[in-house]
Amino acid sequence: MSADQTMMRKAGKLSGELINDGERIEREDCIIAATALLNDEPILTRNTDTVPPNPYQW
Repeated sequence: MSADQTMMRKAGKLSGELINDGERIEREDCIIAATALLNDEPILTRNTDTVPPNPYQW
């Protein structure tokens, strides 16, 4: 799956919203979240430090 303009815009929007809410996550995690949201797919990870239990909260 390639990172196209739509995906990168969504990642940027997510990042901006998180920064405005006083939270910040890594750029790569924003891209992962955007990919999942745009493809209506869950995120499966053991990395609970940066990925909330419900990533659709992003």
